[in-house]
Amino acid sequence: MLEKLITLLAPPCCHGCGQEGSSLCIGCEAELPKKVASCVFCNKLSADGKTCQNCYRKMPLRGAVVLWRYDGVVKHMVLRLKYDNDRAIAADIAPLLTQDFPLNSFDMVTCVASDGRALRARGYNPAELLAKAIASSSGIRFQPTLIRLKHQKQTGLSRQQRLSAVRDNFVAISPHKVAGRRILLVDDVITTGATAGECARVLKQAGAKQVWAVAIAKK
Repeated sequence: MLEKLITLLAPPCCHGCGQEGSSLCIGCEAELPKKVASCVFCNKLSADGKTCQNCYRKMPLRGAVVLWRYDGVVKHMVLRLKYDNDRAIAADIAPLLTQDFPLNSFDMVTCVASDGRALRARGYNPAELLAKAIASSSGIRFQPTLIRLKHQKQTGLSRQQRLSAVRDNFVAISPHKVAGRRILLVDDVITTGATAGECARVLKQAGAKQVWAVAIAKK
């Protein structure tokens, strides 16, 4: 109720042009260069963002849909969402994340878990805000499925170092709720795909039938 009141009194403005009404107006959204559909791990072009066969043998993430490159207005929005509690961005971007997705192919929406330190500092998980907005607009159930065990900064790390850093850093919650489910995993930004890939590995081990990821941007 409080968030609705704040939105009413101070409606969001487009981060591209300043127009009141939405975090990203239709005009500015149309001008943003779309991320080319490709394997999230090796960037090889692939239909619908599906993981290439070679990478899928190593990382059981079936594919990832990413809207834009992490730059300009997009970078500004992501930073506002992550660090300035600009929750309107999640609500406005969520429909764009899944506009070309056959959402009836999924049984559950979940998110990349935040570690305890980051959650305490921010008071919220940006990926969870996005996931809940997607669930709300699609009617698909949102279900927390993962716990993150420790905080590990990945800035400046190589791809191999990132893979090592996230290995065994996630644990599945209530595997019986995951078993046999087709899961849509939500994150704000994907860099190498290491985190999304590790989350998919843990969920598959817990019995998930298939895992796809969506994110606002890729670095």
